[in-house]
Amino acid sequence: MINKNFLVNGSEQRSKTEQGSNIRYNWSKKIAISTKGITGQLNNESAAFDNRNYRINYWSVEPNLSITPNKTTRISTSFKYKFGEDTLPEPNSRTPAIINQLTSELRLGSAIKNALTAKFSYAIIRYEGGSNTSVAYNLLDGLQAGNNFIWSATYNTRLSGNIQLNLSYDGRKSGDSRINHVGRASVRAIF
Repeated sequence: MINKNFLVNGSEQRSKTEQGSNIRYNWSKKIAISTKGITGQLNNESAAFDNRNYRINYWSVEPNLSITPNKTTRISTSFKYKFGEDTLPEPNSRTPAIINQLTSELRLGSAIKNALTAKFSYAIIRYEGGSNTSVAYNLLDGLQAGNNFIWSATYNTRLSGNIQLNLSYDGRKSGDSRINHVGRASVRAIF
């Protein structure tokens, strides 16, 4: 994917290439194991701002265990290991980022009537570069170095034949920053 913008002070071009594979094994009707692997490169070239230029090479692996005890309940746990590095600076000045993230998810309900999904992630990030840069934002997936907590809850219900209500809440505690809360509500008509 390539995106190029022409601005008053020059052009800025972003590109992303990514390859991945996903392996899934159904242990039984109720237990599934999967592993996802991704490798890729993320580029940004800005004619006006040199501090926004980066070429990030990254790879990640994410095993997942999913348990479905009945038709309306699913519990899953995954662990993600991600390594990324900006390759534009000199080799001796590069600062790699290492992300270890554990995620648990619970889903109750059915897709037809109503569903409740709760998710919690804990990420430990090792990164010694600058924290408020576009390189750090992309390397760290929008999180910060140190301990990061991310949680969310979503409730979807069908009010009538084609009217759907969606309620969601997202929370985040990244590094030394304050807790961030975001709530959303929407009503959709499905035709």
